[in-house]
Amino acid sequence: MGYIEQILSNPIGVIMTVLVVILALMELEKILKWIKGKFEGYHKIRTTDEDFHKKVDNLAVAHQENVKLLQKIDESVDRINERFNAVEEERKLDTQATLRATLYHLYEDLKDEETLTPTQYEVFHDAAQRYINAGGNSVFKNKIIPFMESKWLGDTVVE
Repeated sequence: MGYIEQILSNPIGVIMTVLVVILALMELEKILKWIKGKFEGYHKIRTTDEDFHKKVDNLAVAHQENVKLLQKIDESVDRINERFNAVEEERKLDTQATLRATLYHLYEDLKDEETLTPTQYEVFHDAAQRYINAGGNSVFKNKIIPFMESKWLGDTVVE
């Protein structure tokens, strides 16, 4: 302790000691700020990384929710398509039945005629073509339609 007492007994030594302590504290402050900056940078990177992972997790959850919604939409579209196809098939069968009844009535009304007028032929031929296009394929297609068309003596066939 003798050295410290000598410095403190001399006023210049005291001033010098105070300046050295102040300079040391200033340097220590710079070092602490540097260390703090490094920790803040690390913390910021770590926080940013954690935020990034949270965002990725949130996106994954949102993606799964979207996948579930798309599956529900696909199921709904499939049900709508099934219902549409059933309705379309029912409509097709109704059309066939209506055309078959129309052809039968035309046949009954015209079977005893020796020949068909152009209007009669056109009406029968149009109904017959629609019946065939609608998928009708009963006795009308094989027997009655050829029989009725044989009664047409015109030189042109209505298409």
